[in-house]
Amino acid sequence: MPSKVKDQYVNLVTQRVVLSAPNTLTFQRINFGTNLFDKYGLVIHRLEYDVGRTTMDELVADTDVLQMGLCTSDELTAVQIEDPDCIDACNILAVADGVAANFTLIQLPISRDFCDFPGKGIIVSPSGIYFGVDSAGFVGAADCVIRVYFTLVALKDSEFIELLQTRRGFS
Repeated sequence: MPSKVKDQYVNLVTQRVVLSAPNTLTFQRINFGTNLFDKYGLVIHRLEYDVGRTTMDELVADTDVLQMGLCTSDELTAVQIEDPDCIDACNILAVADGVAANFTLIQLPISRDFCDFPGKGIIVSPSGIYFGVDSAGFVGAADCVIRVYFTLVALKDSEFIELLQTRRGFS
């Protein structure tokens, strides 16, 4: 689909979301420096999800969960991978391993690498991309970060319209 590459090297953007209140779905728009009329495709090569120690300490029971995701809408009711407006989702759950002394080490950031995909990534429209975060069972507000590694590609008019239709259509 891409006609010519604009970027020679991978770009990086970082976005932080602090929930507006515990267990409240919160979105933050990510700015890639383009507008809808530029007719660029955003090729996402890699995502990294990171959370701080305070947020990780909120995961204490089997019912506790932290949900994060990259979305094409901020009108979702949950960050779930089955939603077509969710490009990628990451869930961190609390799992009771038995006695309280048992624990599991979690290596952060949690990475998603799309470089093995055809075209070396996932192509989406760069306008209207959001980082969504939600939690369940938290006492405090979660604080999460996403790092997006990307390149921009110039698209022909027909390619750009096709790209818009494949993600959300015109609904």
